[in-house]
Amino acid sequence: MPNKTREFFKEKKLWSVYKDKILGNYLKPYFQKMSISSNSTIYIDGFAGKGVFDDGSKGSPLIVKDILVNIQKSSTNKKKKIFPAFIENKYANELESNLNDKNFKVFNSDYKTKVNEILHKNINKYNIFLYVDPFGIKDIDFNIFKLLASNNKSSELLLNLNSFGFIREGCRNLKVAIDEDIEVSAGDYEESSGNDIQNMNKIANGSEWQQIVSEIGKTINGKKAERLFVELYLKKLGEIFRYVFAVPIRTRDTLVPKYQIIFATNHHHGAFIMLDTMLKCDVEMTRNGQNGQMSLFDYENTKSNINTEILSLLDRDKWINCRDLCFKLFNKYKIYFIKDVRAAIKELEKEGKIIVDRHNKTTKTGQQSLALDFVKSDINLKRN
Repeated sequence: MPNKTREFFKEKKLWSVYKDKILGNYLKPYFQKMSISSNSTIYIDGFAGKGVFDDGSKGSPLIVKDILVNIQKSSTNKKKKIFPAFIENKYANELESNLNDKNFKVFNSDYKTKVNEILHKNINKYNIFLYVDPFGIKDIDFNIFKLLASNNKSSELLLNLNSFGFIREGCRNLKVAIDEDIEVSAGDYEESSGNDIQNMNKIANGSEWQQIVSEIGKTINGKKAERLFVELYLKKLGEIFRYVFAVPIRTRDTLVPKYQIIFATNHHHGAFIMLDTMLKCDVEMTRNGQNGQMSLFDYENTKSNINTEILSLLDRDKWINCRDLCFKLFNKYKIYFIKDVRAAIKELEKEGKIIVDRHNKTTKTGQQSLALDFVKSDINLKRN
């Protein structure tokens, strides 16, 4: 059998470009904020890879290094506040050589062993950001995410989940026929070695996935099974993190997701930044063409529904915080730029369709406040 991971590093595929763009664009403001935090931060890349693709493209470790070096250069505080940890058990020596900096620690270890060691040693002491981008799905362990979420400091998770790969493995283990959508979308990496039903339950934090997979070919197809599994997975993460959402990465030659990028945090600031980061990345890639890569979704078409969507989530007798409203929209996969949510609220208020209760009812000059900065302030809405 060919070495699939070695083949992976021959060139950087479009979906890897997109994943790294999201990671890098989010980590810039995240690291800037954490560099002045009262608590130090540990950044963990669980499947770091070589750091550089054979075509010269940078992988996530070198992207992270560039960001941290630039922040350190511009910072007046030279005290180290962010500690990067890269876990890689196949290409650790190559990664260490490519990083070429003793401040960027490479652990030659398997993901589960090392990440559990780091978390148990540092939980409740450091802010922690965990990036999980495995070649398949068998090394994902939901218990690690539970441990991360238990941190009483800031904890954030960015997971690239091969959801169709999970469904394919579920079919293999439950002896369910694999349909074309699953076969095309699940990827090239073989998972059969050491991946049984018990391990699948650890990945999914329970056995509910088995009912979804068992219905393939009966009441649902592979596409529907993937959607149901992602909803289930987000629900499970939502039980341990406050804000959880996913955006699919699709390749240009198929309508089904190549990956699901899943983000989880307990802080609304981080969640808002990540959502805008994902959208900006998608719009930019669509505009630039990127060899014809298809957009994740037609944003302009989606945006035309924003007023109706907002009204559908409002009640005449109950106030809702603008932040909670945003995340209700996001969880229905109607993802909007924050500026567009703010513009829609302003328009609906002007039309008299909603009532806005602002924290500061007047400005410093005594004028009626029209501010809608619900990221920083508590602003509530209800239908008029």
